[in-house]
Formats: sequence, C-alpha cells, structure tokens
Amino acid sequence: MKTIIVTLALAFTTLTFAQKREMNREKATPEKQTEIQLKKMTTDLDLTSDQQEKIKPILLEQAQKREEHKEVFKDHKESGEKLSKEERTAVREKMKSEKEAMKEKFSNILSAEQMEKWENNKMEKREKVKERIKDKKANKSTE
Repeated sequence: MKTIIVTLALAFTTLTFAQKREMNREKATPEKQTEIQLKKMTTDLDLTSDQQEKIKPILLEQAQKREEHKEVFKDHKESGEKLSKEERTAVREKMKSEKEAMKEKFSNILSAEQMEKWENNKMEKREKVKERIKDKKANKSTE
C-alpha cells in the first residue's frame, strides 16, 4: 500500500513539473509602465517631486516608443517575413539614438550622484538579463 502511494506521488510530481509553465501576466500599458518605473526610480534615486514631474513625460514617451517598436517586430513576425539586415540595423540605430536623447534629458534633471547611480542600476539590470539568458540557454541545451 505504501509503495503504491509513493509511486503515485512520484508520478504526480513528475507530471506536474514536466508541464511547461507559462506566465499569464497582464500586459501593462505604457502609462502603467511609466508609473512603475517612476516609483522605482523615486525610491532608488531619492527623486524630488519636481524631478518626478520632469521625468514622468520622458518615461511615458520612452514607453510609447518601446510599444511602437514591439508592434513593428510583432507585425513582421506574424506575417512570416523577416526584417532585412539593413532594416534591423536601422531600428537598432533609431533605438540607440532615442536612448542617448533620453540620457541627455535625464542628465539635465538628475544630479551627478543620481545620474551615476542610475547608470549603475542600468548596468546591474543588464547583467541580470544576460545571466538569465545564459541560464535559459544552458537549460535548453540539457533538455
């Protein structure tokens, strides 16, 4: 009897973990993304209310542009056609110039200390993403 229970528990556990996990997260609107990002920046950088008011439209504009870029890639993916190398390069360059413009706007609003901390936070986040991608690739190769 015990062996049957243990066997059933093992089978159930194995089947449960074998299922692919999908995250059913609610897609945040650019406005919601802006609010979340502004709250995080406020706590991380100790922003004043004046700085918050100046940064909010910049973050909103950035979120809206990010959505536009996602739509372009999504439309191409759904249609089955790939962007040419030149088109991908053009999109990357556009995104890079937008990031530089945002950084310039932030440098006019944030103090030197806040700017340095913001840059460090971005680098840490980038490293975490790289780690996650590396781990995901390692997990796929073992499957």
